[in-house]
Amino acid sequence: MEYIVTVANTGSLSKAAKELHVSLSAISQSISKVENEIGLKVFVRNRAGAVLTSEGEKIVSKAREVLTKVDELKEEVNRQLDTLSGELKIATIPGPIHLLVEVVSVFKRSYPNVKLEIYENGASKNNGGCV
Repeated sequence: MEYIVTVANTGSLSKAAKELHVSLSAISQSISKVENEIGLKVFVRNRAGAVLTSEGEKIVSKAREVLTKVDELKEEVNRQLDTLSGELKIATIPGPIHLLVEVVSVFKRSYPNVKLEIYENGASKNNGGCV
């Protein structure tokens, strides 16, 4: 699909091959294989380049949609792999804890798998506690 879309964008098998860093033969064979599988010509090829057929225009449109969905899937997988988890403990002196409320709220929305504990510690050791 990527080959077909790139050829459609560039209008040339050789330009697409250069852009994708593959051989001209690989592009040509891949497109021929797809055309044989679906039973339709996607491109009219000549020395001047490659022009989409009317059927090819519809196929390229669908291929673009599929490639967009593949990119979205890759982004989702990356987001899930990059998800933070674990535990974060924050200690603060009495008073300014109200300044943390919005920051903590944004953090928890972004990283719901992180257990967050905030301790407000006073001057004495017995004055600490989880908030």
